[in-house]
Amino acid sequence: MKFGDTIITQLLLAVGALARVLSMRGRMRLGVAIGWILAAMSPKRRLITLENVRRGLPDSSPAVHQQVVSSSYANLGIVLTELLAMPAISRDALVDQVSMPGFEKVVARHKQGLPTILLSATLS
Repeated sequence: MKFGDTIITQLLLAVGALARVLSMRGRMRLGVAIGWILAAMSPKRRLITLENVRRGLPDSSPAVHQQVVSSSYANLGIVLTELLAMPAISRDALVDQVSMPGFEKVVARHKQGLPTILLSATLS
């Protein structure tokens, strides 16, 4: 394993260990901080993200574009911390945190062999 890969692996293991002992709110805060770090570490990738947002939201202001990019990086960090914490999250805690109203319709369509497009979103 290359030295850089070893460093990244150790860093992810450490973040995972921390994420598993934090509360959900703590994981979110850690995730936002990681998102900021990721954005700062790759200015080139951030510019690509900004250009993609500009193309996707051409009628929005530059301030909105920046907000979408910042929120996207924060969300990336939050998702990372949540994934790393999964081994320590009980089924009951997960059920308490996830709401999927109407999912029974998806299950029913699946049982009938009907095609289905599933869209989802998060509310925070």
